[in-house]
Amino acid sequence: MALPMSDAMIASEYRQAKQKQKQIHILADLNGTDTKTIVEILTREGCELPGNYKAKKAPAEDMRALKELAAAAPVLMPAPKLDMMTTARIAALDTIQDMMPGDNCDEDDALWFVERIRGIFALLETMEAQNGK
Repeated sequence: MALPMSDAMIASEYRQAKQKQKQIHILADLNGTDTKTIVEILTREGCELPGNYKAKKAPAEDMRALKELAAAAPVLMPAPKLDMMTTARIAALDTIQDMMPGDNCDEDDALWFVERIRGIFALLETMEAQNGK
């Protein structure tokens, strides 16, 4: 059964409406059809629908999708536990790498970089002294 309004016209009227939920009922009345038909048209036209009109997956579909995802996922080995000082040393090296000046650095940039590295090493030495290592 052909509706009085085209799918594009229904979608346009819906997009312009301030109260989307009410507009679905209005469009159904104007076209002499039910809200389900209007929702199907709006979905085809790519309209964002109010939460209560969004399609719900059946639990079986959710479980099937979850099982497929689990089967496709690689088996991950747990990361080895690192002590606090090893973690701090790695973080310090990452920080130094991030701070490295570019190829066109001047003398001030180089001095700034050296001073920052000294500060990082001083922090590590303090942490090691407090941890008895």
